[in-house]
Amino acid sequence: MKLLKLLIGQVLTGFSIALVVASAFGSFAITTCNIGMANITGLSLGVISMIIEFCIIAFNYFNGEKCGLCTLTNAIFGGFIIDFFLNILVFPTNFFIRLLFAIVGTVLLAFSSYLTSSSGYGQQSSNALMTVLLRKTQKPIRVVRTCEELLFMIIGLIGHGGVGIFTLILSVSFGIVMDYIFRLLHYNPEETEHKYLF
Repeated sequence: MKLLKLLIGQVLTGFSIALVVASAFGSFAITTCNIGMANITGLSLGVISMIIEFCIIAFNYFNGEKCGLCTLTNAIFGGFIIDFFLNILVFPTNFFIRLLFAIVGTVLLAFSSYLTSSSGYGQQSSNALMTVLLRKTQKPIRVVRTCEELLFMIIGLIGHGGVGIFTLILSVSFGIVMDYIFRLLHYNPEETEHKYLF
């Protein structure tokens, strides 16, 4: 059951990110960060995405957050899942359908974060980073996640990563959406017991 929750969560993560990208209003801050770093280094988006994932995993590990099956599989396959959905999605031109894509994608990403994190197989690197920062700062999810999103967005801006209006909105609001979803589902990521690879 937990493995199924992990699988559904990771597929939903890729689908939700693809929905927001397809809306053409901008993308999530971490995606913008990856595009920006790809522009700066000249590496492909897939390669730089994997490098950044493993850099975050290393930072989390040295701050007490170990690597689980979810962490590893997302780092390796996450980009491929996003590419798959981007290849089959029809990019809408109607403003309201694009807006629907962006809103649904945002809510789905928050929900998929709950699924992957609560599965107990570790967390996606960005969610694990949030847990590290929650533990260190003792601040609410909405504050910690917003600061994390803003940091990724700034890196994306430096590398001309294609920051759109929705990127700006998400950077200051995604933490609130995630906090609401977690509260609605009565979930606290700090209380989950995870099975780790090592």
